[in-house]
Amino acid sequence: MELCFSSGLNAFGRRGDHSLESMQEKTDNAGKVQGLTGIEINTPEHVNAMGAAQLREYLDERQLTVTCVNPRFDREPKWARGALSHPDFQVRQDAVDAAKFAVDTAAALGCGHICIWPGTDGFDYPFQQDYGRAWELLVTSLREVAAYNRDMQVDLEYKIWEPRRFSFVRDIGTTLEMIRDCDAANMGVTLDYAHVLMAKENITFAAALAHRSGRLANVHLNDGYGEADDGYIAGSTHLVETMELLQYLNAADYKGWLTFDLFPLHEDPVQFCQNSIDNVRWLNQLAVSMDPEELAALHQTMDANEVQRFVRKTMAGLVVPVR
Repeated sequence: MELCFSSGLNAFGRRGDHSLESMQEKTDNAGKVQGLTGIEINTPEHVNAMGAAQLREYLDERQLTVTCVNPRFDREPKWARGALSHPDFQVRQDAVDAAKFAVDTAAALGCGHICIWPGTDGFDYPFQQDYGRAWELLVTSLREVAAYNRDMQVDLEYKIWEPRRFSFVRDIGTTLEMIRDCDAANMGVTLDYAHVLMAKENITFAAALAHRSGRLANVHLNDGYGEADDGYIAGSTHLVETMELLQYLNAADYKGWLTFDLFPLHEDPVQFCQNSIDNVRWLNQLAVSMDPEELAALHQTMDANEVQRFVRKTMAGLVVPVR
């Protein structure tokens, strides 16, 4: 697996500030991170203050490429109770059109990938939703987006809750079920580490399920404690689990980006992202140093004691990070 690192642009400056000055600051900061070659942007906010052409120019100057465009449905009040599954046709169509705008923006930026996080599509109270109808409306909306440009990869990024208490696309199972119902070849899964933790899942198992379905398209790396979307430095709280994920991605010959979705609320954002890259590089070196035959034997015995010895031996073999 080639390590190709990307990051969400919002990590590099004042969150919620999408003025031209803030956009310039964010792109400048992103360009300072060693090893970062890609950026994910959000629509419409990131192209409202700085148009697609100017944004591409700024990123080109910093040798950064747009790796994904994310339409956001959690910003406008009209989508507070649903966007792509909203019972009102016009509200729902506005959400579909917003996703199509992201597709057009991605194409203008030379990017072949958008990611939809349907965070407002869900419910909070009993009797609030007609569950079956809402699911079908969401399927119909996503099909329309996927059909708009068959050359564009359209991912779903799941999150078990927030901003709705119960999200329809909430875990790896419902995500793959949604993609199966949409029946679109250009749809895939974006796994976000903090979201997976919130769903009480093991990310390597989730990656394996997505990969066996041919739908693993993007991985968002970060970390946290699983109660909320912490967005901590990658590998900071789930060191061994991150190493296992990297071992699996190498074995599966994963071709996508490793994208950092980070929330540096109290730390320097450049160093926050740099530490994430350095941690992942180190853990990846550990992962590829593992003896595959020994690991296969452990998978056969499932002996937890021997697994712990194997992990310690692996980590003792390379204890100094690459930087």
